[in-house]
Amino acid sequence: MKKLISFLFLCCLLVGCGAVNSKMNKTIDNIYPGMTVPEFKKVAPKSTLVQLMENFVCYKLSLQSAKFGEPGGYVYSTRFFYFRDNKLYRIDEGTRATDLKIEIEKTTH
Repeated sequence: MKKLISFLFLCCLLVGCGAVNSKMNKTIDNIYPGMTVPEFKKVAPKSTLVQLMENFVCYKLSLQSAKFGEPGGYVYSTRFFYFRDNKLYRIDEGTRATDLKIEIEKTTH
């Protein structure tokens, strides 16, 4: 009986950790460079607007999954989606605000 309980606990632990990465990968598989913001919002409706400028938009998608056996109890996966002139041109796990500001300045001049 102890082995069964240990096995089930281990399975729950592994599923919690892998589920968030699986959700993120399924979402990202449907996203491609050059897609428009409305197309993106259909694929990732849980995304939130992070920054809006004249020809630049940044969205954040953060997914979470329960992680059993640890304080805090959640695993997070976050991606940022950058649009210029209504077209997706970059996806990453985030950059410092200073780095992003420098990049925007370089691309607009």
